[in-house]
Amino acid sequence: MSRRPVDPRDLFSVRWLSDVQLSADGGRVACVETRLDEALDGLRSRILVIDAGAGGVIGSPSPDDASDRAPRWSPDGSRLLFVAARGGVTRLWSADRDGSSATLLPGSPTGSGEPDWSPDGGSIAFSVTRSLGAASQDTRPVLVEVTRDDYKRDGHPVGEGSTSSGIWVIAAAGGEARALTLGTATDRRPAWSPDGRSVAFLSDRGREGRASLVNDLWRVDGAGGGRDGEPPMRLTDGSGPVVAFDWSPDGTRISMLGHGEGSAQGLGWRLRIIDADGRRRPATEVRLVDDPPFALGLTPRSDDGRGMGDAVLRWVEDVDGERIWTRWADGGRGVVGWITLDGQWQPVVTGERAAVSWSVADAAARLAFVATDPDDPGEVAIASLDGSGEYQLSHQNRRWLAEVEFGPTHVVQSTGPGEQAIEGWLTRPSPGVERHPAPLIVAVHGGPHYSVGLRFSFETHRLAALGYAVLNCDPRGSLGYGEAFGRAVVGDWGGVDLADVLALTDAAAATPGIDAERLAITGVSYGGYLTLWAISQDGRFRAAISENGISDLFAAFGTSEDAGLWWLAEMAGAPWERPNEWVDRSAVRYADRVATPLLLLHAELDQNVSITQSEQMYAALRSLGKPVEFVRVPGEGHLMDLVGSARFRLARMERIAEFLGHHL
Repeated sequence: MSRRPVDPRDLFSVRWLSDVQLSADGGRVACVETRLDEALDGLRSRILVIDAGAGGVIGSPSPDDASDRAPRWSPDGSRLLFVAARGGVTRLWSADRDGSSATLLPGSPTGSGEPDWSPDGGSIAFSVTRSLGAASQDTRPVLVEVTRDDYKRDGHPVGEGSTSSGIWVIAAAGGEARALTLGTATDRRPAWSPDGRSVAFLSDRGREGRASLVNDLWRVDGAGGGRDGEPPMRLTDGSGPVVAFDWSPDGTRISMLGHGEGSAQGLGWRLRIIDADGRRRPATEVRLVDDPPFALGLTPRSDDGRGMGDAVLRWVEDVDGERIWTRWADGGRGVVGWITLDGQWQPVVTGERAAVSWSVADAAARLAFVATDPDDPGEVAIASLDGSGEYQLSHQNRRWLAEVEFGPTHVVQSTGPGEQAIEGWLTRPSPGVERHPAPLIVAVHGGPHYSVGLRFSFETHRLAALGYAVLNCDPRGSLGYGEAFGRAVVGDWGGVDLADVLALTDAAAATPGIDAERLAITGVSYGGYLTLWAISQDGRFRAAISENGISDLFAAFGTSEDAGLWWLAEMAGAPWERPNEWVDRSAVRYADRVATPLLLLHAELDQNVSITQSEQMYAALRSLGKPVEFVRVPGEGHLMDLVGSARFRLARMERIAEFLGHHL
């Protein structure tokens, strides 16, 4: 059968696998399969159970119209617990070892999520989320009194969508659920201690309603807690964010990923160890030997949501000693490996790819993971703990991949100011639609503090199917290249980052088969900022597309979900402290210099980058008679390219193809 280029509707055929969970005996793998559903006009997710020996999906407790997530095996591997939304109500469900006989856990309250089995399998700790805002049109207030910094939630009208969550516990057989924590805090990620007496969790407890980029690790008595029990105990000192943790096998210590530098941006997470008994002794940092440049807990991102949010740690002990497993971003590669308490480290899942999810069954000496590369969305694989004997278990994308053909992807290297080495990835046009030479689209990632690289991007391939070459860049600001590289743009947006992008653009444009006279630049969020900044400072691009982009740094302050706290850290000072930096690096100030035709797309419910940012740029360019088009996206939030509706995604791809076709 002849293969063809990607079509926009192929987006309904892609299967994204994540949240891999390996049973303790190593015999079964559970994972989440996510797909875009046209009938639902959004994302569906179901639980898959895979035979870790023979491979292949052997069952699923999820119906076709499911929105299920967070599968977790019982300690003996006989039951699979998961979070399921049935009839619009989210509760805990369970299934047998082969993924059949799905039943509701009796007594599971509405809003249940994030379960964790007690070590003896007798109890389950989980979070319960409650709404703090208006629940329906009938209860929507006439006035919204703002008393909290976090009164906004992306994708929701102001005054709606705010939530709190507590930690609850229930018997494994079901019954009356009991709250371990109460109040209006956001308590999440419960994890039982090895002796089954305590539950540790992450929380903003003590800061409810106030803007903060810092959270803490807490613990509570698994038998008490609640209104009449012992109150939760804070284990960390509030000096920085915690994004992952795990108990030591003996329960005396807890490992954490985070840093102790408040709201500082551009920093990689550090691995730290604390005492689990609540004694206020400083956390001990595990300093890695040889000072590697990789970013712990991270993996390169793409146009699906895998790899975002919290990280995962797993502390194991075997004949070789104690090791803490995690993932890390090594430039554009996503690695899974382990670290010892004296700072030795060993990559296990390696290669020209990006691991997005993983799970270890140390007793069975097995590791399961999902890794993606530029030509494959990723499947579940399994290997020994040293990485040997790797083989693929699932084939959820095999049929679709047999139908389509992608253009090749290869690394592009250059140097930016200060002789800094930088890299990007150039994807050539799909076979059969090549142009000679091909126009080049330069894509700038958001963040700005994460990396892109060697993972599948549907957006890249669907643009390549139109005959374009696509360059994805990791300029300075990207994590995974060392701390100085990641922090280089803090307080200096539009400086070396733009210079790096332009250097990579020159390097890609100089390769054979690329038309250096037909260049476009595009980006989302911070990538949208750098797109707007680039065309206000440089005239080489024939077309530009900014999605949920930032045109006025000064006006952006205070309009995001965190009431501007992220901006204070990112810009290294407040607008009233560094007014020149906030104003001088804003593209709208130089609107009169823009000659590049521009397409602005912006979500109307974006609560991280207000749509006023695109409104301002549009108004400025229109008043100057400059070529600009503005598309508003009703009903979507800042992450519209990751979680947006099916209708939006198709319309967006059509609109962008039309714009590029006209100008390139």
